Amino acid sequence: MKPQESEVVNTYIIQPPQTNAHGTAFGGQIMAWMDETAAIAALRFCKTLCVTVSVDRVQF
Repeated sequence: MKPQESEVVNTYIIQPPQTNAHGTAFGGQIMAWMDETAAIAALRFCKTLCVTVSVDRVQF
């Protein structure tokens, strides 16, 4: 399998419970969605469960 064959595209609608005090998307929620999407791509590519061990940096 080529890496591009494991591409995942997710679309989310931000609801009020997923927003911060400024009314914008809460960074932790975005990070959770990123992790979920990456896990799906990793599963497709590796054909086995994968976990996120660490994230060095995310800047919003």
